[in-house]
Amino acid sequence: MDEYSEIKKILRKICGTDTAEKFPAIFVATVISANIDARTCTVEADGMTSEDVRLQAAASDGEAQFLTVPKTGSDVLVADLTGDRSCLSVVAFTEIEAVKIQAAGENLAKILSDFIDEVAKIIVVQGTSPNVPALQQIKQRLNKIIV
Repeated sequence: MDEYSEIKKILRKICGTDTAEKFPAIFVATVISANIDARTCTVEADGMTSEDVRLQAAASDGEAQFLTVPKTGSDVLVADLTGDRSCLSVVAFTEIEAVKIQAAGENLAKILSDFIDEVAKIIVVQGTSPNVPALQQIKQRLNKIIV
């Protein structure tokens, strides 16, 4: 065994991941569904379905969050954090359905929606008023990708 393999073996032993079934793995899976509220998704890989796969590092509620929601049917990279599939987390996406950005009690989608509504109320006495139907279309497009 070369010295790098020996170092790897020693490190795995120190970390308690010296057996194959305990060693964390990354695998490709297909997204079956996503739950924005729970910040999880269901994936399928090698004929096995896994539910409650994390879309964020922490499963607990937090005031600030950046949530990426994968598109149903797309492939994702899933990390098996425990080696026994009891704690799975998505680490990379091929396609994104939506993004949720929230901080300091504010949600980016709500802020942009409120801004568009206020701009639509502007009445210009001389010149051109905002194109309200176009603003509403922009709002609808934003709501498709930012939740």
